[in-house]
Amino acid sequence: DGGPAEARAAVSRVQLTSEAQSELDDLAKATAQWRKTAERQLMRYADDAGPEGDFVGGAAPGDEENAEPNTDENKDALDADMESFLQRTQKWLAPLFATRQMSGALRALQGEPAGLVLLLDPMLHSLPVEACKEIRDTHLGVSRDFSIHALYSRNAGAAVCEAGDTAFVVDPRREDTGSSCTDKPRPTVLENFARYRENPKHMGNYQEGVAGDDHIAKDDEVQELLQSRKSGGYVFYGPGRAGPPAATLATLSCEGVRMALIIDRADSDLTQRRRSKQASAKTKTDFMLEGPLETAALYCLAGAGSVLMNQWATSFHANRLLLDEVFAGIGEGGLTLAEALQRFGAADAVPGEEVDEDAPKRLKSRVSLCPALYGLPTIKMK
Repeated sequence: DGGPAEARAAVSRVQLTSEAQSELDDLAKATAQWRKTAERQLMRYADDAGPEGDFVGGAAPGDEENAEPNTDENKDALDADMESFLQRTQKWLAPLFATRQMSGALRALQGEPAGLVLLLDPMLHSLPVEACKEIRDTHLGVSRDFSIHALYSRNAGAAVCEAGDTAFVVDPRREDTGSSCTDKPRPTVLENFARYRENPKHMGNYQEGVAGDDHIAKDDEVQELLQSRKSGGYVFYGPGRAGPPAATLATLSCEGVRMALIIDRADSDLTQRRRSKQASAKTKTDFMLEGPLETAALYCLAGAGSVLMNQWATSFHANRLLLDEVFAGIGEGGLTLAEALQRFGAADAVPGEEVDEDAPKRLKSRVSLCPALYGLPTIKMK
């Protein structure tokens, strides 16, 4: 949390039975298939449903004993599956959370002004571990990392990101043309980012970057933006997948990027067609390295201090809300990046609308659990 000198670790061990191993294998396969289905279905569903399609009424997962059951007709099959994954993850991890070492450590952290870092086995990275009750009850900002070595290699003394040294790449090919549903229009990515740049509370002093309404960004431009940071941040906001390509990113030095916000994985017809054309020239390794876990690892290996990114396909509406909450949180709010992510997860109203006290809503689990933070949870923007 506060750096290697102040950090505390909790280590516990439980026996992995054959039944538990089989359940973990099944969960991994089910979540992998779910991600493919979400990528196919969400593009059309999200536009037709509008921003309301990312919200649902009823109890939050894990809190059903304290609230009315969820009978909201706005619920979708993808969200129902995600809530099932959460329940299964909670049950699978229950023996670990019940150990004296782990339960004691989590109780001791409650209410402390710190952050919690989860060092997960690779097979657990696809599961919604942060949403487990024992983790949520700490009320801490949560991040992930790949190993204890990766965490301790990060410079905790550099947990401040300079807003004036933050660069952006926004819809570099201008592939978001707005909603495909004329009855439910939405601002494009470029229109939305223009709003952020005009608003001081959304860190309006971003000056350096490239946007698709000016010209199509080339890979070498993006590389230069990443490598020229000294102690700042990098924001990619757009449809499709963030660049540069994995093979290029692996060769870069991004040690000056203290905070990377990779807000992608919302697709338009144009991004889908472009990716389909490019697919024939890609190898199996190319496709693997485009995965969310692999992308986060590449940014971290290149030197980025903290990386916030989506773990699966999402909607343009959800990405807009994510940036609304994160920019306001790390900007005017003075929150850590992990705390700003918590703020997003607790959203209870469509952007621009007031909270309906008579019919409260929450983000669907497939939306609230989509972004994950890798690296230092305590990093701030100044």
